[in-house]
Amino acid sequence: MLGMHELTVARSRWRAKDSNLRGLGDVAPARRVVPLLVLRLEGTQAEMGAQHGEWLRRNGGYHQVIEFYPTMAQRLLRASFPHGKLAPALRVILDRACDWALNELEKRRPTEYRARGQAFVEALGEPGMRPEHLHVMDMFQNLIGYAAKLRLSPIARRFGPQIAPACSSIAVWGDASSDAELRHARNFDFPGIGVWDVAPTVVFCKPDKGLRYGFVTTRGADVPAVSGFNEAGISFTTHTRLHRDVNFHGQTICDLGHEIIQYAETLEDAVRIVRRRPVASSWGILVSSAREKRALVVETTGVACPVVEPSPGADFMICTNRYRSAHNLHREVTTTPAWIVNSDSREQILTDAARAASGADGLAADDLERLLAGHRPPSNGAALVANGEERATGAVLAQAVNVHAVVIEPESERVRVAVGTTPSSWGPYLSVPFDWDAPTGAEELRTGPADGGDAERGPTIHAPNFDNGDTGRAYAHFREALRLVTADADLPGARAQIERAALLAPDDPTYRFLAGAMQLQHGEFARALSHFEHGLRVEEHPFYRGNMLLWGSRAASAAGFPARAAVLREELAATSDELLAEHRRAATREGRLPLAAEKLRKTVVNFLLVDAVAH
Repeated sequence: MLGMHELTVARSRWRAKDSNLRGLGDVAPARRVVPLLVLRLEGTQAEMGAQHGEWLRRNGGYHQVIEFYPTMAQRLLRASFPHGKLAPALRVILDRACDWALNELEKRRPTEYRARGQAFVEALGEPGMRPEHLHVMDMFQNLIGYAAKLRLSPIARRFGPQIAPACSSIAVWGDASSDAELRHARNFDFPGIGVWDVAPTVVFCKPDKGLRYGFVTTRGADVPAVSGFNEAGISFTTHTRLHRDVNFHGQTICDLGHEIIQYAETLEDAVRIVRRRPVASSWGILVSSAREKRALVVETTGVACPVVEPSPGADFMICTNRYRSAHNLHREVTTTPAWIVNSDSREQILTDAARAASGADGLAADDLERLLAGHRPPSNGAALVANGEERATGAVLAQAVNVHAVVIEPESERVRVAVGTTPSSWGPYLSVPFDWDAPTGAEELRTGPADGGDAERGPTIHAPNFDNGDTGRAYAHFREALRLVTADADLPGARAQIERAALLAPDDPTYRFLAGAMQLQHGEFARALSHFEHGLRVEEHPFYRGNMLLWGSRAASAAGFPARAAVLREELAATSDELLAEHRRAATREGRLPLAAEKLRKTVVNFLLVDAVAH
């Protein structure tokens, strides 16, 4: 650690600022969740789009989406390029690239779905909202993949982390299920805090052709691209992947979602539908069949859609954010090693839980909800010792950008929908039956008697340690920091929120790393070093400790403590984790030529991955 004199200087310089931070205001007021809206539509796709828009207009609660989607691309770009002389020009170029990509994706839509999107927007009566805005994730993923394909790694590494996904899904049946029935559960993580989570919606469709189907979305988004199901017992959930093979002229995930649940009666049908025409972007689609008691993952790119089957003898299938088929894996884009740690850890947590359940009582719906709400890293990895082996974010299932969580139970004909703010997987949950014969219309479901609702529709609430006391308040500041970055590109505001989180939970290495990295942006290198040093006292996870060692050495060099920087680099050099190989090479280079202070001020911080990139 720092010598006593050096540490005293670093601390005393910031004691006054720490004291002032304690007197600052708390997080923003809690966002109100409107009642769960259940819509029932019938007719052609265009007629159902018009009905959806009309019922939303009557019931309200959708304006946050109208404000969010049209400017989402620009806000994430501003967060990705906060510094540098070329940043304004680069933002203009990327803004125009985004507009072009969205327009191309909209033009290639099947006629019936394009008509549905147009009818929806017209009935809603909001001129600022256009159908193409809802293709934003296809567009983002394709731009990152295309940048990587052209070897424009600085763009891919800056742009990619801001939308780093953390979606997790699991389907269980047979021995892995408490009653052998198939269940399909998922977390949806998306940079829409205060948007998606505050207005959950279930939409049932009775089309003029094909199967009756439903999907879970938010008010203002006619998007069957996240979680869907149909009367034949087919369910699907989607997960962002990044790949070099993308296609701006293929089918978007929104329309692909419609097609799967409108026409697939079997898993073979679902695979055939995905492969029927080119897919625009890179996705992992977990598809399950209650009738077949099985599930699989279709891994799409712009040129191929291989299938990943369950392991032999396994009664479960899992999907996160990395490719598993050999065909797609070698051209995958992961942006940073932290992406790999995050996705693989979530897959391991789900795998461990499903295997343990298969040898015991199996997983019921409540078990799946608790699993998705968890903050524990994989059991084979070291964890945060100061907080009951739980982490605020990183290699865990519950993320602060988790805006949607569901457990689909097709054999019981119901979907359990989370109706709380982020992380939505904390609950509460409401159960919505698959009443396929109910008349067209809209119904609002409330959480219980205190809400004026039905007690039988009461919630199942899972409240982990991060929802209590100082730890809970610290997490609330962290969540607000994420919202400020993704909603407003407000980096100073986010930095203040992270500082408050670190004060309330001083031994949480997650907040310490993020606070240190953000102080680098501010040019406060001694303060950054103090955060990294404190974090290293409690961080035991091999990857996150190695990452903190690298950034701590950078802060030490910039703060004028070269001897301390050398000690940190020496510890990093002694690590063996293969995901830290890039970090070890960087430390060797920087032992000869440390990063310039100006470069450290251009650091881009990723709150979800607990990572940073310097350019």
